Amino acid sequence: MLCNILVMIRCSFLKTILVISLFFLQINVAISDYYGKSNFKIYDAMIYRGKPDMQGLGIEPLTLLNHVHLLDKNKDKIKNKISGYYLSNEIEEVVVINIENWSLATDEDRRVNIPRYTNIVKYVKNLYPDKMIGIYSMYPERNYWASQKDKSSKEYKRWQDNNNALKNISKYADIIMPSIYTYFPDRKGWLKYAKAQIEEARRNYPTKLVYPFLWPQYHMSSLLYGGRYIEGDFWRLQLEAVYQYADGVIIWGGWDDKSQQHSKWIDGLDWWDETKSFASRIKAN
Repeated sequence: MLCNILVMIRCSFLKTILVISLFFLQINVAISDYYGKSNFKIYDAMIYRGKPDMQGLGIEPLTLLNHVHLLDKNKDKIKNKISGYYLSNEIEEVVVINIENWSLATDEDRRVNIPRYTNIVKYVKNLYPDKMIGIYSMYPERNYWASQKDKSSKEYKRWQDNNNALKNISKYADIIMPSIYTYFPDRKGWLKYAKAQIEEARRNYPTKLVYPFLWPQYHMSSLLYGGRYIEGDFWRLQLEAVYQYADGVIIWGGWDDKSQQHSKWIDGLDWWDETKSFASRIKAN
């Protein structure tokens, strides 16, 4: 009888040890997954005047091509504009196409303008076949309010239908570049928005890289918060969220809509301290 009791106690003890071991193994796997992404990239699209060196921190440059470079019916002129602005050896590994004045609001807009986007991507890829090309924010549709709804709601499904209609914009792109800028100091709302945008980017293109755009200031369209720098803990949450759900991040900022000029860099802000800490952790991996 005593022998049986001892065997039962021993089995119970071993089962307890096994459960505890598995628990800590899961924790270690989670920590490894979170902090061990060796291929996660941080890119600098900031245009602040007097910004510090980014590459020393492991924040890589990219090439930003906008309407000034790309909107011309004559393709030779487009090539000359790009070549005139960037020497061939200055075209970085990642190229962002930023054209925001081609409407995609209606069926007719999409019929006309989606081929224009795809043609631009194909043309730039033909010029620079060894570069990674993406289009800023046009797919998926930037829709904060739809992202707050339940996935079974009409609003959410309508947003997904819109994204299905827009998906060919990124057909020839290497990277999907959703915008997940900040409108309100609602951490929970922003996180739901960011996750939904990234999920929608992956839904139609599960094998493409996803590099969301972040901005360390509240979006200028926000009446109460527009232009204000994001709080340090909130910015840290944003960086950690994109690290967890995306393949990289592009940090933009530095344009003042009111003055229509580049903003001056302000050192010592909480968002920048958090960025340096985050970049150091990524670089260590």
